[in-house]
Amino acid sequence: MRDKSYLPKPARREYIAKKNSNKKRPLGIQSGNDKLVQKVVKMILESIYEQNISWFQTKQKLSDSIIPDSENLYGNELVY
Repeated sequence: MRDKSYLPKPARREYIAKKNSNKKRPLGIQSGNDKLVQKVVKMILESIYEQNISWFQTKQKLSDSIIPDSENLYGNELVY
């Protein structure tokens, strides 16, 4: 993967029966290696972006706590 030579295999197409119908719907089944690679990439991306999300949530909580104070300064009127 580091040399960017990984190519996923095409999904195997299976058809499964629908409930209460004679029709079938397509279902793509991935290979085991592709599932493993997807899971590893997901874990890497989550570890990178989890820091940004937690920072944003902390920042949002701080800004939410400022709004009630501005309401109390000028009575029930909210002035920006």
